[in-house]
Amino acid sequence: MMSPWARGGSARRRVALSAAATAVLFGVVGCGASDSAGGTPETLTTVSHWSETSSAATTATSSPEAATPAPTTTAPEHPPIAAGESANVEVRVGERTRTFILSVPEGYSSKQSWPVIFVFHGKGERPEHLRDYTGLDRATALVVYGQGVDDSWAPAPYATTTLDEDLDYVRATLDKVREQYHVDEEKTYATGFSNGGGFAAAVGCHMTGEFEAVAPVGAAYYKDVFKGCSKEPMPFFTIHGTADDVIHYGGGNRHETDYYSVDEVLTIMQQRNGCSGRGSITPENEAALYVSFVDCDTPLEYVRNGGGEHLWPGTGRDRNAKMPDGYATYRILEFFGVNWIWTPETR
Repeated sequence: MMSPWARGGSARRRVALSAAATAVLFGVVGCGASDSAGGTPETLTTVSHWSETSSAATTATSSPEAATPAPTTTAPEHPPIAAGESANVEVRVGERTRTFILSVPEGYSSKQSWPVIFVFHGKGERPEHLRDYTGLDRATALVVYGQGVDDSWAPAPYATTTLDEDLDYVRATLDKVREQYHVDEEKTYATGFSNGGGFAAAVGCHMTGEFEAVAPVGAAYYKDVFKGCSKEPMPFFTIHGTADDVIHYGGGNRHETDYYSVDEVLTIMQQRNGCSGRGSITPENEAALYVSFVDCDTPLEYVRNGGGEHLWPGTGRDRNAKMPDGYATYRILEFFGVNWIWTPETR
């Protein structure tokens, strides 16, 4: 079932809201998630060999809103990970064997093409934890939870990989998913938290041909994130808490490296996305503001989470902010134009 919060439309196709946009009111619920938060993740099997057939149960037919009908595909009818299931998958990248978690949506069918969402964890975090607290498995999409080498992502100063190595990992992972699943080539997206949010922004800089939109949360925008960035517009949505004491809203220095403030990042993206107008502001609640820049070549939006800490908003752990259950996850999927299955147990 769709959440009643929807504005509709994918990021690249949706026109930015005008100043007269109607405010969306949310119930007051505690929120947040820490860098390594998420309870005890479930144990997953590892798929190291992608066979041509699978013993999985027959998949259900998806809703027309869930995916795009397509006439032909080379994807097998019975992929190695069945609809509604998740597993660890190995992928060879240069001299390394790396892994990712693939979550296949309920109702997956090779008769339709499906969006792909990449999700990148924070420094020192595992993809299992990110998967647990974001609830992104509810998306009507193939969801890839990436695993950074030594639990980190370039171009952060502490990463043990180069940016090119991590971008090659994303390309190899996307190719791996394409081998066995019917992917909508125009609906590949990236999000992430903290260090992973910064990497998602870097993906949006350097993989404009492969990705439709990016949505970092509480992101660490180290200076190298935007180094050599494509001038091609990229739909961009970000959420950041004003009380974030790890990656400060106003910018700062960590690991002897400067990182951009949220305002500086928005200025960079305004120039990149050709925004000539000011942002229209819509209150989300008594503290959070949703801002959509107008007169842009492609959408640029953000949420200023007043009092929010260094957490994924909407998971019930933020002591200061007042955000509803599933908030960040829903807002991101809304921006991507991807539906999700909302239930009180979404988290």
